[in-house]
Amino acid sequence: MNADRRPLGLAAPDCGRFSPWNPAGPGWATAIRAALRPRARRLGLAAAAALLGFCLAAAARVWAADLVDRPVALAFNTFARRSPIADHGLQAIAAFDLFQGLPVAALAFGAFATASARTRVGLALGVAGAGAAAIVSRLLQAVLVGLSRPLVDPALPFRRPYGGNPDFWRDWSSFPSDHATVVWGFAIATLMVNRRIGALCVAPATLSSVARLYCGLHYLTDVLAGILLSTLVICTLLALSAPAEERLTAFASRRPALVATLAFLFSAEAATMFTEVRAVGEATARNLRN
Repeated sequence: MNADRRPLGLAAPDCGRFSPWNPAGPGWATAIRAALRPRARRLGLAAAAALLGFCLAAAARVWAADLVDRPVALAFNTFARRSPIADHGLQAIAAFDLFQGLPVAALAFGAFATASARTRVGLALGVAGAGAAAIVSRLLQAVLVGLSRPLVDPALPFRRPYGGNPDFWRDWSSFPSDHATVVWGFAIATLMVNRRIGALCVAPATLSSVARLYCGLHYLTDVLAGILLSTLVICTLLALSAPAEERLTAFASRRPALVATLAFLFSAEAATMFTEVRAVGEATARNLRN
């Protein structure tokens, strides 16, 4: 197996004839387990660091908004209402999935299409982690009430850009940013398996975050918390799935069309914040109540 076909961060151990890269060797299963442990530890450490960072971002959002969040929001706000074209353009970027989730999902699928079966498994798990993190983010927004968006924060003299609709966001908590969770989750998952395409994912992810900061939809710590939440869930999922990596790779090799179909369907839904899935669920719940 070529070096670029190995999982990210997994170097071939010096196991002689027992190397996992030579499965015919008589101790290859033991060698695989030995090789996976350092990678799982690194992923675990990354998840722990992300969890710590998320807790610090939450603390800053709740108790130190005047030190970081509000000054940054006002700095972005100094450019508001200078150009209707710029304001409406950034409003469109912040509102439409075409400029946020869909570009990173398309790039991630491009990396998926050109990858080996082993790399496809890692990318599919990473994208699944990004989607799961988005669900967690939305649940946290429902629980952490009272964390207003800059656009409707009574403690902030925010000047609304052209095209903004504050009434729509008045009852929505902003922490953490579910859009940042999704777009940066896709970017992180792609970077872990393909640095060139992953670097391209950073551009739409950054543009989405900047647009949402400019339009007053999120504070800086909302965005940072979304990035850290994605990192936490993705690294945790990859670490927990490491023992099953060979079985998952074998399944992806046997059923490439099925894996590609499921990966495409899930990534498309995650990129659009599961809008249609949520709509179907809400309609079903209403019909059951009636």
